[in-house]
Amino acid sequence: METPYMLEDGYRIDLPKLAVGTHHFRTTLEAPFFALFPDSPVHKGNVQVDLRVQRSPTQADIRLTLEGVMVLECDRCFRAYEYALQTEQRLIYDQDSSLKELDDSQTEVFHLPAGTRFIELKQDLYDFVVLALPYRRLPADCPGPACPPQVLRILEQTDDEPTTDAPAATEDDALLDPRWSALAALQKKLPHSDN
Repeated sequence: METPYMLEDGYRIDLPKLAVGTHHFRTTLEAPFFALFPDSPVHKGNVQVDLRVQRSPTQADIRLTLEGVMVLECDRCFRAYEYALQTEQRLIYDQDSSLKELDDSQTEVFHLPAGTRFIELKQDLYDFVVLALPYRRLPADCPGPACPPQVLRILEQTDDEPTTDAPAATEDDALLDPRWSALAALQKKLPHSDN
């Protein structure tokens, strides 16, 4: 079994140091990594990144596996919870402009100028983590006992019990706009159904 190497400066590959063949790298993404992105929606996590680089004279074909745990904030009750992250990605860095786009829509192809020394992966790693996160951040146990009590009280309110923050809408509110009055008049002309 080959021993993996750490990435150069944590998040980049030094191309001239790579001989033609397969190379294996590892790195870990933790809070200091996410702090490099001040507007990041995530700040804590522990993601292991495994990279397999197939180096040819004009190309670096990188296959990435990212696995770990991210600490997210629940969209409903705002408490922190752990989310298991796992994604696989592929990047191709090419110095030969004859390579066209691949049929695989999951593969990004980047063209590098001749003489490029480093492949910077910092932004790509960040993007892969953020894109692997759920759009709606809601743990399975929400609402539940781990939620703050004040949030549970709000979530337990029903439509029959309006909150004190907003007054209940009345029929008079709908009549403020003449377009609603016209619609109300049309509705009165329609036969009523019990749907």
